[in-house]
Formats: sequence, C-alpha cells, structure tokens
Amino acid sequence: MRIATSAGWKFTPVEFSLDMLALYLAIDSDFWKSLGKTAEWGKRCRACGLVCEKGVCGGNTPWCPDLQEEWLYRQHRFIDHIASGKQADSYFEELLA
Repeated sequence: MRIATSAGWKFTPVEFSLDMLALYLAIDSDFWKSLGKTAEWGKRCRACGLVCEKGVCGGNTPWCPDLQEEWLYRQHRFIDHIASGKQADSYFEELLA
C-alpha cells in the first residue's frame, strides 16, 4: 500500500477487517495502476501471458494479438488468488519479492 500511495493512490482509512481490505484492494483499479506505475510494469500478452517487449512475445507467438496493461493482469491474478481461498499477504509477498 505504501508503494501505491507513493505513486499517487489515495486511500481513506476506515475500519476494515483484513478480509474487507483484501476485497477493497481487489476492485480498486487506482491502487493497481499506482502500484504498476511505481514498479514500472509494462504490458502483457493476453494470448500467451508473457511480458511483451517491442511487440514480440517471449517466443510463444511472433506477435502480440492483444496487449493488456500489466497492472490489470496482476489485479486479476490477485482476485484469483483470493477466490482460491489464499491470504492476500502471501500474494503481495510473492509479487514484491
């Protein structure tokens, strides 16, 4: 949260349980955009899931048919992580390692 805040994300603390905070972060696109800005995330190919550089995916396809922002990919991975019953902190520990 500190990383995203340093990139301009605004968070108004309210009493949240950890579960409620995880749900809030899961749907807050501004949080993920700010985190991506600080981490200098680029784009990712929706077809193969690899990070794209100069329009070429890491060898799986000769072109990137549909690029998506990395922050959006990470946000959806977080939602999947939470939906599978895992704890939010374990996702961020892995993400920011």
